[in-house]
Amino acid sequence: MSKRRRRGRPETRPPHLAHFPAEPEAVEDDGDAEEELEVPEAVEPVELVTAEATEPPVRVSNLPALDERTVYTGALLEAVREARGISLKEVSAKTRIGVPSLQAVEEERFADLPNARIYVRGFVRCLAQEIGLDAEQVARTYLPRWERWFEEQKSRKSGFLKVD
Repeated sequence: MSKRRRRGRPETRPPHLAHFPAEPEAVEDDGDAEEELEVPEAVEPVELVTAEATEPPVRVSNLPALDERTVYTGALLEAVREARGISLKEVSAKTRIGVPSLQAVEEERFADLPNARIYVRGFVRCLAQEIGLDAEQVARTYLPRWERWFEEQKSRKSGFLKVD
């Protein structure tokens, strides 16, 4: 049976390996390799300064201290975002979440958000991350209000009131 040559693929390599470069051939070591290499002299360590280390934290007097007990509301998210000088358009460009959805999160207009917890959680986490907050904590404190609203909407549609 004769082998057919396929266009664009080398004959010596199987088709599934054609996109990967062939392994380099082994080079014989003649012992001269060490003589050709230059060993750099000792260099004093340099301290790297990052942008984060040089920028002072943004502190606005009308914002409360943000710690692990902070309950994040839409208004607080908006205040932090504005205090850090970040626009909704900038957040939208980085997260690919529409400005109307981000506005709905900040204004807590839950009816304008998707009716799926996973989407709302993702929107809140992305917004928090872009404005420099702990995404997990923000989602953990923001979502219970959306969940209560969502349960109320479900009970209104079904005609039954949920009793705790």
